[in-house]
Amino acid sequence: TSNSHAYIKNQIINNLNKFNSVEFDFTQSTNDKIELGNCILLFTGKIKCLYNNGNKQFILNGEKLAIIQKRYEKIFYYPASKSPLLNILNKDQLIKIIRKGEINNEDKEKIKLVYREKDNRDIVVFFNKKNLNLMGWETIDQFNSKVIFLINIKSINNFYSDEKFEINTSN
Repeated sequence: TSNSHAYIKNQIINNLNKFNSVEFDFTQSTNDKIELGNCILLFTGKIKCLYNNGNKQFILNGEKLAIIQKRYEKIFYYPASKSPLLNILNKDQLIKIIRKGEINNEDKEKIKLVYREKDNRDIVVFFNKKNLNLMGWETIDQFNSKVIFLINIKSINNFYSDEKFEINTSN
């Protein structure tokens, strides 16, 4: 199995190297709360998510991580350096996770790759078994809540300017 797992990892990495950006719909579940929306991800560590209710945005622009609550015109900042998302959203870091992680291939539709961080927290990344595309991830957030973020890719390799990832309440 280690040879087949190494082969699968190489195939996932080869596929991932074709992606510079991804636009996708998502389903996020945190504890018992489910939220839906759309995101743009640049594999340089930038992501912008708009939640379907229109009142919430999540932006990680490489430097800052912010949750914008439009209803209250408030921006909540969190240290990006402590977010496990940096490891998933940066292609080089994600490739390291793929190389070092353990594959669980039991699910019929997805490959589950588990990577243990230095603080003994697991980052779980999901890939589609058929096309090896990223399907989502599971992490523990700053509040020790389990977050499952499943994605459905809509388009790949579109161009998005850096202004798209600026943090302000008017976006």
